[in-house]
Amino acid sequence: MTVVAALWVVAAVRSPAAFAGDPSVAASLGWLRGDRFMWVLGGLLFVGMGVFNAVATWLDSILGHFGRGGAAGYLIAIMTAAGILGAAVLPQVVAMRDRRRASLQAACSVTVVAFLAIAAVHNAAFVGCVLVVEGFFLLAALPVVLDWSELHAGPERAGGAVGFLLLAGNLGGVVLVLIVQGLIGNPYLALGAVSVAAFVGAVLATRLPARNSGALLQRSL
Repeated sequence: MTVVAALWVVAAVRSPAAFAGDPSVAASLGWLRGDRFMWVLGGLLFVGMGVFNAVATWLDSILGHFGRGGAAGYLIAIMTAAGILGAAVLPQVVAMRDRRRASLQAACSVTVVAFLAIAAVHNAAFVGCVLVVEGFFLLAALPVVLDWSELHAGPERAGGAVGFLLLAGNLGGVVLVLIVQGLIGNPYLALGAVSVAAFVGAVLATRLPARNSGALLQRSL
């Protein structure tokens, strides 16, 4: 049955399409290679999703060094809930005021400070408050980036742009988790690595235009 199913899939793929494709989604991805704006956004998602995955994976182990490991599950849930709220509220305000770069810089700066603060103060209530603020800004950065990429790329290239950014983000989610894993024996180094990654993101954000009008792609390319 497996062989039959595989042969059927191959035959289906090789068969001509019953309906013509939508030309609006047929744009080549070659434009991404030289688009510095999109690579900067990809770098920011690499950092942002990497930070979230690293925290969700290793917070239990990090706090365990400080005798607070049992609270990690609740703290991650609190951070995620705050992030959902931030993603529902903040991007609309940012878009209306055209303050996308400022929002992404704020998310990175808050992340730098948040994990340095957790390294300094290990009280579970304090860590929870810090992660509420962190989650609110960090998770809201994803819809801000995706919205900005769509405005930049235009409707014909929006799908490719979003796919590229999500691939970059998921790659960051793997790489930063592995980096923190290598440092997990020392919680201060692990938290410091997260802050350093966020600092890199803050530097990347400075390469974005302050307003959206300066980011629009030349559609004729």
